[in-house]
Amino acid sequence: MWLATRGAGTRASLVLVGLVSAGAVVAALLGRGHPWVDAVPAIGSAAIAWSAGVMLAYVVSLRALHRDREDGILMLLRARGIGPFGYVLARTGGLVVVLAGAMGTGVACVGVAATTVSMAPLSAARASLGAIAYTLAFAATLGPLAMATVGGRSRALGYLTLLAVLALPEALAPWTRNLLPVGWRELTSIPAALDAVRHAVARAGAAAPAVRALLALSVAVVVSLMVVRARMTQVSVEQGVEGVGR
Repeated sequence: MWLATRGAGTRASLVLVGLVSAGAVVAALLGRGHPWVDAVPAIGSAAIAWSAGVMLAYVVSLRALHRDREDGILMLLRARGIGPFGYVLARTGGLVVVLAGAMGTGVACVGVAATTVSMAPLSAARASLGAIAYTLAFAATLGPLAMATVGGRSRALGYLTLLAVLALPEALAPWTRNLLPVGWRELTSIPAALDAVRHAVARAGAAAPAVRALLALSVAVVVSLMVVRARMTQVSVEQGVEGVGR
C-alpha cells in the first residue's frame, strides 16, 4: 500500500477522487425532493471510477516493476525469502486496497447524501449499495489489469493496451452480443460486467447475470496476475544480468 501511494501523480489522483466525490455529493443535495436523486450514486460511482480511478491505477502502475527493481524493492524481497508470486499478490493487492479505499469512501459519502435527501430512502440505499459493489468490483479488476498493461517498460504501449482492453470490447458490444445467448450482455466487456454487478445489488435480483459477470471479471484478474508474474520474472532476470555486468 505504501508503494501504491508514492508520488505526486498518486496524490493528484487522490485529490481528484475527492473533488469528483464532492461534486456528486453536491448534486445529490441539490436533488432533494426530485426522483432522479436515486440515480446519483450510480452516476457518481461511474464518474469516480472512470476518471479518478483510472488515473490512480495508471500512475501507480506505470513502469512499477522497473521502478521496484531500480529502487531495490525486488532485491530486498528476494533477500527476505519472498518469491515472485508473493510480490505480485502484494503489489497488486496494495493497489486494489488503495483504489477500493479511496473510491469506496467517496461513493459511500455520495450514497449517504442521496439516501438522506431522497423521497424513497430505501430505494436510494439499495442504489448506494449497488454503487459500492460496482466500485469494489472495479478496484479488484482494474488493479491487476493496470499492473499487467502499464507495469512494463513501454509507457505508450501500456496505455494503449489498457485503453484497448477497457474500451474496444465495449465499442464492439453491439456486434459481439449477437454471438452470445440472449441476455448475456455482461460478458461483452468489463464495463458491462461491472454494470451487471451493480444492477444485481441495487435491484436485489438478476443473480445469474451477476454470477456470470463475476466469473468473467475473475478470469480477467487471473490472466492479469499471470501477466504480471511473467513480467516480474523477466525484470528479475534483467536485474541478475545487470548485477553480473557490474
